[in-house]
Amino acid sequence: MRTLTNLLFHLGPPTQAAYVSSASLTSQTRPPPPAFRPPPPPSDAEALYSEIQSPAYLHILPAHDNNVAPEKRAIRSRSHRSSMACTQEILEMLRWLKVVSKTDYIAPSLYGANLEDEIRSFHQTNTNLKKALHLFNLLMMKRSEILRDHISELVFISEALDKALKRKRTIQVAGGTTGAVGGVTAVVGLALAPVTSEPPLLLQSWALTKKKVITRDSVERLINDYTDKVKDLEHCLSFILSAMNEVRRYDTARLQRAGAEPDALKVAQLTASVFKNMEIEGKKPGEQTGGMSSERLIQGFAKELDNYFTEKEKQKLKKSRKGRFSSRVQLLAENLQEEYDNLTFMWELLISVQKSV
Repeated sequence: MRTLTNLLFHLGPPTQAAYVSSASLTSQTRPPPPAFRPPPPPSDAEALYSEIQSPAYLHILPAHDNNVAPEKRAIRSRSHRSSMACTQEILEMLRWLKVVSKTDYIAPSLYGANLEDEIRSFHQTNTNLKKALHLFNLLMMKRSEILRDHISELVFISEALDKALKRKRTIQVAGGTTGAVGGVTAVVGLALAPVTSEPPLLLQSWALTKKKVITRDSVERLINDYTDKVKDLEHCLSFILSAMNEVRRYDTARLQRAGAEPDALKVAQLTASVFKNMEIEGKKPGEQTGGMSSERLIQGFAKELDNYFTEKEKQKLKKSRKGRFSSRVQLLAENLQEEYDNLTFMWELLISVQKSV
């Protein structure tokens, strides 16, 4: 009892463990979500420990757990509500984007329009652009890491197949040169091999073939989820750049003298700055407005899957096509990475310009 009392006496309150932005376009980091902030941690950490008064061990744990558990549940509940609100906002804005992207919704020609109609059209175009910029930011915050992880999974599939093929060739070469006696020696060698942190080559090959089974379903789930996540992003970016091209048609100096709203003029200034920075970086605006690039890449890859998987249930990867499939997956990953890098570049550029305007 004395030892337990001394131990409790020496217990003290736990110590608490304690993104640098840049104006340059190439090193701009992503800011935290403005409308999606995690709830603050418990404000009074010492209060959780001040209630530990009784020296009896069985009385300490229930008191501590009863105080912490409700706070953790409250934090998870608030975080869940914030996430649901952000997801709902994205869904509503995606429906809006689908409506304004229709051809019959495009702003009419300004030829022959009077000054009042021109200002009204200018305001509407800039309002849509501002809303699309907000949607693009939300989508990137919500989905960019998922897209990056999916590309890493494709790279892993390609590398795993390459390693398995190389090990298989090594084993076949060794087996062909040693013959029957060599095969017996290899088995004895495996049995007598010293225990190390790295398993023998043959065992590694067996473990890989047993644990890392690549099926058509798993590949299709991966690329389909990537398509679902990226197509909205590319569509939104395409809409943004098209709207910016529309804004550049207006004589902003004339509209400013005519009394255009300051917010609309600010968006027009942002547009001019974005295109200027894209030219500096060697990015042609016309090349960024095609949209759906990643989706087209994945559609082309999906059409080729029949060539790589067996006809029976179309699940098992053909042994004779593993090398080609590995190269094709690697090419897809590289192409998707290029498109992802472009999305990231435009995201950082738009954020940087919005801060400077």
